[in-house]
Amino acid sequence: MGYLNKSVKSLAVIGACAGLLAACGDNPLASLTRSERVELLRNANHAASKGDFMGTGYYTVCLKGLEPANISCAEVYKGMIAYLKPKIGRVSVSDLTDKDVVGQDIDLVWKYTAYYKRQVPKDL
Repeated sequence: MGYLNKSVKSLAVIGACAGLLAACGDNPLASLTRSERVELLRNANHAASKGDFMGTGYYTVCLKGLEPANISCAEVYKGMIAYLKPKIGRVSVSDLTDKDVVGQDIDLVWKYTAYYKRQVPKDL
């Protein structure tokens, strides 16, 4: 009977650890609406480009597997993370490059970045 209790406790601990790890793996961008995500990514991209209008497409260029001429993608992602952390908490490069979450948004981020003053519609 003691062996069975140990096994059940071990399984409970393993299950709890697996649950915590799974929760830590959730992409915080996935919980946002598409409009919110596009708006945040656009603003983070703009912040990472340090206001350089020519650099406002850095994020979309990096997501397409290219390297911008005057900045590394690592620097772009670092700047975006610095902008996003106070707004959505934990965020990583893998969150920013997760094609399942942001893949459909790449063209919209570019569209609303190119026309930065244009408001992102709430019903995307």
